[in-house]
Amino acid sequence: MPATTFGFKLIEVAAAACTFKGEDEANRQRVDAKNGLENYCFTVRNTLNEEKLKLKLDAGDKARAERAVEETIQWIEKNQLAEKDEFEAKQKELEAIVNPVMVKVYQSEGGPAPPQPPSAAGGGPSVEEVD
Repeated sequence: MPATTFGFKLIEVAAAACTFKGEDEANRQRVDAKNGLENYCFTVRNTLNEEKLKLKLDAGDKARAERAVEETIQWIEKNQLAEKDEFEAKQKELEAIVNPVMVKVYQSEGGPAPPQPPSAAGGGPSVEEVD
């Protein structure tokens, strides 16, 4: 392969890499949002099944929260390729059901509201690539 052909091929490969970088970042964010929603579901499920909390939870509230978690898990299974925004919206829907239940439990103890799990909407630090 002549040097100029090699140079053009190298430029072509570099351009393709730049093109896919945006897609890769979008896919990473989508997967992060999906994983965040799944983690939130399992955290809530485990919390609802803690022995000390079972005694304090209203049966109706617990059933409503458990049903919302199960419906969300089923939604995730059926929508594996959903967009980041869809996963984040689904998490907000679930939080709107679960958070009042948890706040009620902790307030009945006379304690502060429970710490909230991190949202998939990105409450963490931002990472910036440097060339």
